[in-house]
Amino acid sequence: MVRLKFASYTFYTRLFLGVIIAFSLIVGMVGLYQFRDTPFFTVPVLDELSYVEWATEIAGGEVLGDKVFYQEPLYPYFLALLFRAFGPPEIGGPHPSWFFARLVQVLMGTLAVVLVFSAGKRLGGNLAGLSAALILAFSRTVYFFELLFLKTGLLLFLSALCCFLGVAAAEDPERKWRWPTIGFLAGLLCLLRGNFLLLLPLFIAFAFFAVKKDGALQRSMRSFLVLVGIFVALFPVGARNYIVGEEFVLTTSQGGANFYIGNNEIAGGVYVHLPFVNPHPRYEGKDFKREAEKRTGRGLSYSEVSRFWFKEGLSWMGENPVRASLLWLHKARLLVHNFEVPDNYNIYLVRDHFVSALKLPFLGIGLIWGAAFLGFAVFAGKRRAVWYPAIFLLAYPASLLPFFVLSRYRLAALPAAAIFAGLFVLWTKEKSVKRQWLPLICAAVFLAVTYPVSMLPIEESRGPHPYSYYNIGNAYLKTGNFEEALRWYDIALQHVPGDRDVLENRRQALEKIYRLHDLTDKVKRQDLDAQELADIGKEFEKLDRPSFAVTAYEKALEKDPANLWALARLGYLYHERPEVRDLDKAFRCLHKALAIQPGNPELMVYLGSCYRLSGDKEEAQQWWRRALKVRPGYPLAVEKLEKYSR
Repeated sequence: MVRLKFASYTFYTRLFLGVIIAFSLIVGMVGLYQFRDTPFFTVPVLDELSYVEWATEIAGGEVLGDKVFYQEPLYPYFLALLFRAFGPPEIGGPHPSWFFARLVQVLMGTLAVVLVFSAGKRLGGNLAGLSAALILAFSRTVYFFELLFLKTGLLLFLSALCCFLGVAAAEDPERKWRWPTIGFLAGLLCLLRGNFLLLLPLFIAFAFFAVKKDGALQRSMRSFLVLVGIFVALFPVGARNYIVGEEFVLTTSQGGANFYIGNNEIAGGVYVHLPFVNPHPRYEGKDFKREAEKRTGRGLSYSEVSRFWFKEGLSWMGENPVRASLLWLHKARLLVHNFEVPDNYNIYLVRDHFVSALKLPFLGIGLIWGAAFLGFAVFAGKRRAVWYPAIFLLAYPASLLPFFVLSRYRLAALPAAAIFAGLFVLWTKEKSVKRQWLPLICAAVFLAVTYPVSMLPIEESRGPHPYSYYNIGNAYLKTGNFEEALRWYDIALQHVPGDRDVLENRRQALEKIYRLHDLTDKVKRQDLDAQELADIGKEFEKLDRPSFAVTAYEKALEKDPANLWALARLGYLYHERPEVRDLDKAFRCLHKALAIQPGNPELMVYLGSCYRLSGDKEEAQQWWRRALKVRPGYPLAVEKLEKYSR
């Protein structure tokens, strides 16, 4: 009879887990499908754009780079592997990598749910595991961030994997391979979020204290194995930084800048735009370096720049201790608040206007953290294994306090929060069955007192966040949808009427609309000659409307089949722009153009690019070399050979 019940319970556990996994995967896939209709799908902005460009360079052969890392490098290299598998995408153009790279992140989100179940099951049994998996599967931020080319998707997965392996290692310490593995994963997490460096001593200490019965030698050996794993993950990055930058920087040189962003005269707990810094990741590091050298009056290495900004932030804190203390308290509240502080994208705008799958009644972290804290409190003295995910639940958020808080920074704590919230569900069930009401009443009082901290409105949750609208307008502007860009700029201007950046971009969009309508009307006229139509094609290209340009050039060729400019530009557009790509037409146009002007090196480079896209790399290189024979040192040919001859 006992066996029958056990078998039945296992069956239902598997059934419920399968439903949770299916739900997670379906929501992720629906969200990905809906996200394809947004302007962001092929036009990443800010951090996303920097990661895509960086990954594209790596996939193209620029593996080492030429300076000390400013941003954590693991995600761009991970993304580069996906681009190598599916092909590097082109900004603004249709390409399978835009979809499949995101699909991999959706799958990682679902795997994180499975890992959280496994960790919860090890700590508290099936009910704890299922509850943890359900909580993570009902967390909105999982489905939002797995759509973006940001390190959050990989961060969530590695955090869940780390929690699972840490619990498994403590439960079965004799499997020695697990200890260097969790050290290696901890090192990888440092290459995603630099503040994990502050937690490395805790990972090493956990290995020492994880098993009570072992002697000092066994404990020390486990700590040493964790340290070896950390070394294997981090040393290659530090060595690479030394090779290209001539100074040993363990991960990145961004720490001091981030510390100063979080602790200065205008700091507010979230990211603030400093007046001397261009917030685009491509320029931010250079601007911090330039300002540090300006203030010190001498040249500085990357590590010296980081130390300088640490000192500047500490100096401000020392001069303003009360303001600094209140600021840190506010950052602590942001960490547990249910509101998702926007950065590159606003989860609420994406939910309301683009991805309706996010409108499901999901949980926010503000609804999870109280139960998670209680789950840790009631199990902390029972199982030493719980102290490993506790590093992610307690120490990781604390490591963010010296810097600043954004929604995506909290994601590393979410798997651990789900695990401990699952343990709280188990504890609640056990107390209810035993009719021990006093502990349950105390827990309810704790939640009732603490939840207002995370649920009552704060300044950030009340604000209109106009730059979220501005970023949407910019994305539409880059896709060529000027009317939609204008609409979103107008919404942004309702909140910041005099903002110069928004006004300038709106003016540009308006001018392009007028010019586009004017040119479209001209193309319809019958009295234009071939050269006039070719000139209109040029204007369409300047407006980034390749399909319109193709129409103008083709009409030019109808009137003059030997128009060299129209042939050359059609040959270029047909192979270079994914929106209108047709290699057969590109070949025909370029061969006709070369028959008219055989010694044109630019046409030779274009033809070489066509052969490269068709898969004939040898023929492509021959055409690029011919261009160099005609014009030695021709930059376009040199660039192509350097990029694609590896």
